[in-house]
Amino acid sequence: MAVRRRYSVEQIVARLREAEKLQGQKLTIPQACMRLQISDQTFYRWRLRFGALKEDEVRCLQEALVIDALHLSGRARLRPARVR
Repeated sequence: MAVRRRYSVEQIVARLREAEKLQGQKLTIPQACMRLQISDQTFYRWRLRFGALKEDEVRCLQEALVIDALHLSGRARLRPARVR
């Protein structure tokens, strides 16, 4: 059974760029995925979600996600308790 790993957004974008380089060297997508040690399905999912991002855009995305998470957690604390 394969070991499940969690990749950061930066690592995902770097892997996608590496896959592009490998495809430029005439490797197929399954061959590139094998070399990057990810499944084909993971590659396609990542490409749909993060394919258009560049490294500088990744930082902006992460900052937005952190702000959203803080906002949601703050909103949950400010919500009054229900009275039954």
